[in-house]
Formats: sequence, structure tokens, C-alpha cells
Amino acid sequence: MDLRMDKVDRISALPEGILQHIISFLSFKQAVQTSTLSKIWKQAWLTYPILNVDRTDKDPERRRVILTYLGQTLLKRDMEMISITKLVLKMELTSYEASYIEQSLQYAVRGCKLELQSRVNLPSLRNLSLAQIDASDQVIDYVVSGCPLIEFLRIDDCLELKSLKLFNLDKLKKIKVSFNEKLERVEINASNVHSLSITYTVTPCWINVVLCKNLKQLKLWSLSITDEWLCNEISELLLLEYLDVACCMNLESILISSSRLKTLFIGGCINLVEAKIEAPSLSAFSYQGDMISFSFNALALSEVDLYFYTDDSDAEWLFKFIEALAKFHQFSEVINLKIDSIEHMLVPRALRQTLMPPLSGTKHLNFRNSYACLRFPIMEVVDSLLWISPHLETLSIEIGSRNKIFLQEKLPVAANPAPSLVGNIA
Repeated sequence: MDLRMDKVDRISALPEGILQHIISFLSFKQAVQTSTLSKIWKQAWLTYPILNVDRTDKDPERRRVILTYLGQTLLKRDMEMISITKLVLKMELTSYEASYIEQSLQYAVRGCKLELQSRVNLPSLRNLSLAQIDASDQVIDYVVSGCPLIEFLRIDDCLELKSLKLFNLDKLKKIKVSFNEKLERVEINASNVHSLSITYTVTPCWINVVLCKNLKQLKLWSLSITDEWLCNEISELLLLEYLDVACCMNLESILISSSRLKTLFIGGCINLVEAKIEAPSLSAFSYQGDMISFSFNALALSEVDLYFYTDDSDAEWLFKFIEALAKFHQFSEVINLKIDSIEHMLVPRALRQTLMPPLSGTKHLNFRNSYACLRFPIMEVVDSLLWISPHLETLSIEIGSRNKIFLQEKLPVAANPAPSLVGNIA
């Protein structure tokens, strides 16, 4: 009888489920080491749905190696769509190490359904990001309320989130909420929040942020807000300095009244026809969209960005264009003007005899056109711009985005000699 030992690896021949059951009894370090035994063991480890990292390493280099490996493992599983049913991370980390692992944890929770029966307890957490999480309002509340010291909160694309209430978070300074398509209600009472961004909700959303008394920066994009809501909310935010409103389709005639507002951006609100701005501290204003009526009380305004786009090119549009520009002549020394179609701003000579130049007080005009192909003589463009702004010190013209032509005119103050042009084709 041949009593020699059979050298065949019978354990590796076991089904993958049994191999993973064996792995479940091992420490994280031992489980990783099984991947070096054979290709079969490596595959069993790579698809093992539980990651349990329970380490007490005092050596920062060892912690770095573990965190790097964990990050690479989670990224690989995310890219290959290998699910994780349980992730346990128990380590004492520095604040830098905690921020390092944050992105890796996002790989782990991407698209998962988060279920909690009670509030979490993360008393030292400073930054919290929840992205692509399938979780109820209550679960989100459990997570957020269990982090009393968070300073930054980001909630993106949480599929089932309908109501977001943030209270009693005294350390919270910055909030970003975006792409939560079912979100219907946002209520924030956080006295130290200075920056808030709420963007891209599909359903009509009721928003109350007036109790954020120290709010300085507010961004509102693609929301179903109304003229009345915007007027009332902004008037209550007494420290607001920066406001960005874009693609809010229900806005038609807005009034923005703010004594401390310094920067204002309005763009892409396709139904907007009128904007009244009462902001004596406003220094920078930017607008993108079709022609609308402007009304300003902004004595400190120093720079204006205007990007007008329209499908119309009739005389009525030209009159509105000149009228709109005239609103800025006494407020801004620098005008950045962009128009997709140059013919929209070519003022006929006959019309110049009956109208006043709209930007007579502007000293610096920067004109930009998106299309590289110029269908009009450049001097015709220059001539029209010099009529629009007759007392310029500098004029720059940019045509196209790739093959650019830059023209600059330098004129003495209170003089208007024949233009001296410097061109550069890149």
C-alpha cells in the first residue's frame, strides 16, 4: 500500500463560498495573506463581501500602508461592481488620515441602501459626505445628528431623501445639497453656517434658511423657487455677501435687496423678464441670458459681466440691448461683454443719430464672441463698440476660442483719436 501523502491542495478545490467562510474567521491581515496562496484564494478574497479592519497600530507608517491598501481594494471593487455587504473600520486615526480615507469610504457606500435603527455616534467627525445613498429621511437624520462637531456636510444624489432638517449643529459651517431628485423640503437652523449650496432638485422644494443668520454665501441652481420666496429669503439674510442664482425657471420678476451683498450672479433663468437690484455694497455683477429689464441701486459696482444670447436679431432686441447697457454706465468702470452673434451689437449709423451712447462712463470694455469665423470687418466691430463706449481707456476684443484674435485699443483719457490696434493670432 502506498502510504505517501497526497500533495494535492484539496482545500483550494473547495467551493468559493466555503473558502470565504474560512476567511471570515481570520483577521484582516491574515485574510489579505490568503490572496497570495493561489489564484483561487486570491479570487475568493477579492469577491469576499465583508471587510473588517480592526487594528491598533501605533506606527503611522503601518497605518498608511493599511489605509492605502484598503483604498485600493475599495476602488477596485467599485470599478468592477463587486458588492460589499459589511465594512468595519476600527482604527485610531489622525485628522489627516481620516480625510485620506474619506474618499475610499465613498467607494464603499456608493449606491448602497443605508439602514439604521438608531442614531450613530461619531463625536469627532468634522467632514461628512453622503453620495448616491439609498436612505430614508430618518436614516439621514440619524447619521447627521450623530455627528455634533461636523463642519462640512455634503448630501448628493440620495435617492429617497424627501425632507432634510438640520438643527442644533453649532459647528456646521458649509453645506452642499445637490441632485436629490425627490427632495421636497429643506429646513436649516444652524447659526454658524456661512456657505450654503442647494442645487438640482426635480420636484418643487420648500426651502427655509432664514435662521442661518451668519450665512454669507448662497448658491441656488435649478430649483422651483418663486419671485416672492427669493425676495423674502434674501431680505432676511442680513450678512449675505455672495449670491448665485441659476436655471430657476419659475423666476420672472425678481427683487434682490441686500445691504451687504458684494457679488451677484444671475443666469439661465429663461422666464426672467425683470431684475431689480438694491445692493449698495455690490461690487461685482454677472448676468447670462436673454435680454431683460434691469434696475439698479448699486453705487459700489466696479465690474460687470454680461453674456446675452438670443435667437432674435431684430431692431427691438437692439433697442433693448442699448437700454440694458445704459443701466450700467454710471456704476461700472469695467464691462465684460459677450454676445454669440456679433450682428446683434452692430448699431447702424442712422440709429446712432437718435440715441445716446449707453456706456459713456465706462473706461474698460472687454468684448468676446464665441465663434472663430468673423463675418464682419473687424473695424466695423471696433467702430460700433467705440460708439457704445466713447470714453474708453482700453478696449479688448476676443474672437473665437481656439484661433483667437486679440485686439486692444489704448486711448488717452477724454480723447478719441483714430484707434491704434494691436492684433495677435494664436
